[in-house]
Amino acid sequence: MTKILPIKGLEKEYIELKKVGRKHNFYNEELNNLIVINPVDKEDTIVDVVNATVNGYDELIKILNTESNLVIEWYKVVGTTSDYAIYEDFKAEDLKFLTPSKIIKQLENHLTEPLKYKFAKVKDGKVYKLN
Repeated sequence: MTKILPIKGLEKEYIELKKVGRKHNFYNEELNNLIVINPVDKEDTIVDVVNATVNGYDELIKILNTESNLVIEWYKVVGTTSDYAIYEDFKAEDLKFLTPSKIIKQLENHLTEPLKYKFAKVKDGKVYKLN
C-alpha cells in the first residue's frame, strides 16, 4: 500500500519511498522534490514533526506545492519546535532511493557552515535564512 504524506495544505502527492526506523523519505515525481523527515526524539512521529513547525509552516507548504528540484530535511529537535532546511543544489532523483540517514549524511557533508537558522535554504553549501 502506498503511503502519501498527510499534510494540511499540501496539494501535490508526496509518496513514501523509504522508511528506516522513524525516518522517512517522501518524493514527488512531478516536481522532483524529496523530503526527508527526521524526528530526532525517539517518541516523535511524522505528525509530531509537522505539527511542531511554527511560523514557517505556510512558507514550506507553498514551496512544496510550487518549487521543483529540491531536497528538504524536516526535523524536530528534542524539546523544541521543528526546523527545516531546503537544499537547492542536489538532484532529488539521485538521492531518492538512499536511506534517510545516508541522505542526511550527504546533506551535512555538503555544508560549508553549520545550519544556524530555524528555517534555512542551502545553495552551494552556504546557508541562508528564510524569514
